[in-house]
Formats: sequence, C-alpha cells, structure tokens
Amino acid sequence: MNDAMDRSRSRPRAICLDLTAPDHALYPVPVNRGPIIGSQLPETFEAALIRFALETGLPAIILSKGPRHLPEAADDAQEPHLTIVREDQLNVTKGEPLSRLERRLHRFGIPTRDTVFVTDRDMRSLSASYQQVPFRKAIATLNDLSHANRSAALKGYREITPQMAHTVLVPLDLEFGNTPDADLLAISGRLLFDTVLLLEEVVPVAGFGVKPLEKLVAGYAPVLYGLEDETDPEDPFDDAMRRLRCAGAKRMIFVAKDDIPDAPFTRYADQARAASLTCDLQTWGSLIAQC
Repeated sequence: MNDAMDRSRSRPRAICLDLTAPDHALYPVPVNRGPIIGSQLPETFEAALIRFALETGLPAIILSKGPRHLPEAADDAQEPHLTIVREDQLNVTKGEPLSRLERRLHRFGIPTRDTVFVTDRDMRSLSASYQQVPFRKAIATLNDLSHANRSAALKGYREITPQMAHTVLVPLDLEFGNTPDADLLAISGRLLFDTVLLLEEVVPVAGFGVKPLEKLVAGYAPVLYGLEDETDPEDPFDDAMRRLRCAGAKRMIFVAKDDIPDAPFTRYADQARAASLTCDLQTWGSLIAQC
C-alpha cells in the first residue's frame, strides 16, 4: 500500500430517510423475510426502508410529516440509533426539517458529506453536500451497507468492498470496565467508530474484557482480531490495515486507560499514518465522555 493508491470510499456515518416526500407506494416492496402470521400485514416500502436503515447499525434520522407507525425492528431503537424529526412539531423558531436535520447531524458530530440521504427531492437547492440516494435505489444501497454483510466481509467470509469501514477503534488495553458510564458505548459508540481491532500482541484476545466489549458494540461495530501466526510472515497489523484500507477506513482511534502506553501507540500509529489514515490517542474516559 502507498499514498498513490486510490482510496476506497469510506463508510457513511449516518442515514437519513426523507419520508415527507411523495407517495412511496410507487416503489417496489422487498419480499417479506418470513411468512405473514395471523393479522400481521405485509411489509410496506417505508417500513422496509426503516428496517434496512436500522440494520446498517448507523445512526438513522427520519424526516416525517407527522406521527407514524414504526416497524417492529424499531421497537428497541433509541437515539442516536433512531431519531425522528416531525414536520408537525416544527415552528418558526425551530426552522424547517432540513435545517433541523443539519443541526442534529452537527450535534452528533457527523458532517453532511458523510450522510446518506434517501430522497427524491431536488438536492441542488441545498448548500449541504449529502450522499443522495433516490428511493428506487434505496433498498439495495442500504442492504449493501448492512452491518451483517460488512461484518462477514471484514472477518474474511466474503469479499471486502468499499464503504465497509470509516473509523476503527484500536484498544491498547481492555480496562474500560471501571470507567463511569461505559455502557453508553452500546448506544452512542456508533457516533464515534464503526469497527474494532484487537491486536493479540497488545491485548489478551481470550481475556475477560473481550466478551463485554463485543456485547457493547454488537450491532454496529464488528470486532476484528489481529492474531499472530508463526506460519504467516505478514505482520497482523499490516494484514488488518490492508483489509481495512480496502474497506475505506480513514481514521484510527487508539484507546487505553490513563497511563497510556506510548510505545505500541507510536509504532502502530506510524504504520497507519504511512497508509494515509489519521490517528489519535484517547483514554477510555475521554472516549466515553463523547457518547
């Protein structure tokens, strides 16, 4: 890898569904995932959009004209995994839905350029640079971004494609258990990173801290393992970097407890920067404080 390589497109950091727009009955509804039971109604196009958006694991923001029935997939979703901006709750001081959307993204720390906006409205009138996706391509696009699909690819079970990674969390220890509000990572960690890389050389990948971390990031950040292999001459971090760069990764956050080990950070950060990734070092406390 070198700087001259074409950079794969990075994973978006948020999804916005514009459900204020025209009749979505014009668009095809995907086949239901299972048989219809009892009085259960067939899945509508809007319900499918919301379900697919939530299955990406990314923060999903819905622009809606008013209250709406949410699909079963949204039952346990809470902000920032699911945020609804309703037109009927707006007033002059709050602004229009798109202004509210941009303010919400700003609060989440997500640039509009990193946001997939599913809409058929004319985006040329907007100053913000969203990644616009028309409704006719929405289901396919959201399915490509699904957490399950990219987890399988990043773990080596299928081909890696662009838009599968953006920000990678690299723990230098697993001392997060005693950090206040560590459970906030389960909901709001998705605003900060979308992939976790555990290096066997640095942390005990079979240790007690691994399962709690996997549980906290389940549904939005696959946990990858950089395992040492005497039969493979390639450095585990180099191998992980190669896969993550192909997936579009552009940033690494190294994290540890207060007495941060400088030596491993310097070594790995130098390798990551050589591959054109930005790097920074944080404590578990400072990371969780951003949630």
